[in-house]
Amino acid sequence: MSIPIPNSLTIILRTKVRDNNVVKYVPVMTIPNIYGGSDNFVYFEPIVKLDPKTISDIPPSYPPSQVFSQFFNENQFYGLLHRTLEKMKQKINKNKTLIEQLTEATKNGTISSNIRATLNTLFKPGNIFYLNREPFTIHSYHWKNDY
Repeated sequence: MSIPIPNSLTIILRTKVRDNNVVKYVPVMTIPNIYGGSDNFVYFEPIVKLDPKTISDIPPSYPPSQVFSQFFNENQFYGLLHRTLEKMKQKINKNKTLIEQLTEATKNGTISSNIRATLNTLFKPGNIFYLNREPFTIHSYHWKNDY
């Protein structure tokens, strides 16, 4: 029996917004017009360590929302992973089992780092966030480093 690599994040938000105290995050909360161009979850990579600079390094010809949508669209996410592997000169040890790779990624902090990089991108203070199509400005976020 093979174990699938975890490839998405489920983000539960606790807000101070009336009638929306606990909400499951979906991409439309960041990009309200994203319907049809993305999946309805946040892509995640537990083994390749993401680089915040690579995440934010979007070509000038692309829309600014690409910084976010690369976490919501499979092709864009694989593009981010490809750029990360190229830029950071990371190698994946294919001789290790998935369990060994995930154990190593947990011990060396890659999983926590990638969650933090994703959250820092999506919930950066000053970003606009939508609940029921109503815009709110993100003040801050807190993650308990629990996954």
